[in-house]
Amino acid sequence: MPSFITNFLFLASSLEFTVQSASIGKNRRALMACPLVMPPPSPNPFEAEEPTLAGYYLTTSTRGQAVLTKTEVWAAFISSPNGSLGLWGSAAPQPFQCSGFGFLNVVPPVLDSPQYFPLKWDNSALTTWNATVGSTLTKLGDPSSSSFVACKPDTSDVYSLFLQGTGTLPQTLTDTIETSFDVSKCIETRILVRAIDS
Repeated sequence: MPSFITNFLFLASSLEFTVQSASIGKNRRALMACPLVMPPPSPNPFEAEEPTLAGYYLTTSTRGQAVLTKTEVWAAFISSPNGSLGLWGSAAPQPFQCSGFGFLNVVPPVLDSPQYFPLKWDNSALTTWNATVGSTLTKLGDPSSSSFVACKPDTSDVYSLFLQGTGTLPQTLTDTIETSFDVSKCIETRILVRAIDS
């Protein structure tokens, strides 16, 4: 899909959005604008590069955790060389009941460790990415990184995804849904942004 089409998906017209109300505090509520227009799905352009993970694709778990899966689920992504990374589709989380829409964000770990950062699809774009076709997906800003760590339980073929920070990884990594992984069973990888024929 041409990038100029995705840039106009969020028109300022009230006809293009539904407004959902969400609790954000004891007596406070926020309004969330949900897109009504969904671009057509296409093959997933975000594929892991590590030979062990070849054929694994970036998507989301039902609870919003960024994951790599062996199945290439068709979805609609919005991305740029310097902006947010958004996902539409049935696999996307539904924060505040927005139908299948989320942004990929870095989540600071509980212990504020600079070695790794969990990744989560959420309702607001808080992280800036370089998703240039033909290069590796890179988180911009501090810390900037294009290195990821993928971890999975022995009983699953789905990898939880983390952004690799600085220094040696701790012995255990914990994702956004409180699943802990022995780092010796995790794999370092990069994510290639592929060109998709439309």
